[in-house]
Amino acid sequence: MNYSECIGRIRKRRGWTQKRLAGQISRQTDRKYNDTSISRWEKASEPVPDVVQRWVDGTLRARVITFANQKGGVAKTTSAVNIAYALMKAGYKILLVDGDPQSNATMAVGLDHVDLDEKRLTIHDALFEDRRPPLVDVIVTTADGLDVLPAGPRLSRAEKSSAVLPGAPMRLKLALESVRTDYDYIVIDCPPNLGIMTTSALAAATHVLIPCSTGRFDLYGVAMFLPEVAEAQQWLNNELKVLGLLPTRVNAQHQVDQALLREMKEEYGEQMEVFAPVPAVTDMQKAWYNGKIPLSVVRRDHPLGVYHDIAARIIELTE
Repeated sequence: MNYSECIGRIRKRRGWTQKRLAGQISRQTDRKYNDTSISRWEKASEPVPDVVQRWVDGTLRARVITFANQKGGVAKTTSAVNIAYALMKAGYKILLVDGDPQSNATMAVGLDHVDLDEKRLTIHDALFEDRRPPLVDVIVTTADGLDVLPAGPRLSRAEKSSAVLPGAPMRLKLALESVRTDYDYIVIDCPPNLGIMTTSALAAATHVLIPCSTGRFDLYGVAMFLPEVAEAQQWLNNELKVLGLLPTRVNAQHQVDQALLREMKEEYGEQMEVFAPVPAVTDMQKAWYNGKIPLSVVRRDHPLGVYHDIAARIIELTE
C-alpha cells in the first residue's frame, strides 16, 4: 500500500486542509503532527510513521452503519437521514443507502423515487437485475451534497424472490466494496422487518445502530431484534458490532417517557452505548414535505441539533 497516496486520498475526499487532517491524526494516535508533517507524507519526502499507517488502514475504507429495527415507527429513517447529513456537515464523505422498498429515505432527501425506479437507476437495479449497472452509475448527489443510493417500489420484488436469488444476502456487501474507499461512512436505512434487505444490510455493515422510541412495545422490539443481530454475526458477518441504542421521540415532559428511558439505560447501558435521546418534535413534517432534510433547515440550537452531537459520538466510537 502506498500510504503517501492514501493520506492524500483521505484528505481530498473529505475536502480538509492539511492542518485539519494533522489535528485529527494527532488526536486519534495520541501524537503531535502538523500540516508540515502531512505535506511531507503526501510528497513521500518523509516516511509515514507506523502509527499513522495503522490509522490509514482503519480509515481508508468506509465504516458501514446500518440503522435497523424490526419495529416500525421508531424514527429509523429520520435518524439515518439526519445523522448522514450531520456526518457530512462534520466534514466526512457520506453515502446514504436506501434499503427500504417504501423509499422514504430517497424521498426525504428530495429525490423522485418513482422516476428513478422507472429509469432503472435504483438499488434494485444494482443488486437484483440480470444486467446490473455499476453501483457508481446509480448513486445520485443531492442539492445538499449528500450521495444517495436510492430505492424504488420494485425493491419489494427482492423480498418475494430472494429465496431463489443466488447469494442474495451478500449482494449488497459485494456491491458496496466497489465504493468503500470513496467514502468515510456509508449509512444504510432498512425496512421495518427482518427480510432480505435488513439481512443484507447486517451482512454488509461494520456497525448496527438500533433506533428505539420510548414505548413499551418498542423496548420489547429491541429484545427481539438483538438475537437476530447475533445470528448475523455468527453466520454472515463476524466483524459486525453493535454501535448502540438510539432513543427517539422522547418527550422530556412525560414521566412515562423518562421512566422508559431509564429502563433502557438500565437494561442495555452496560452492553452498549445508549446515545443521547432525540426529542419528539412537531415541525419536521414541513421539511419532509418540501424535500428538505430537517437538520438542514433548523438552527444548531434547535432540539434536533442533538443529531450533530450523536454524529460526533459516532465518530468517536468508530475511528
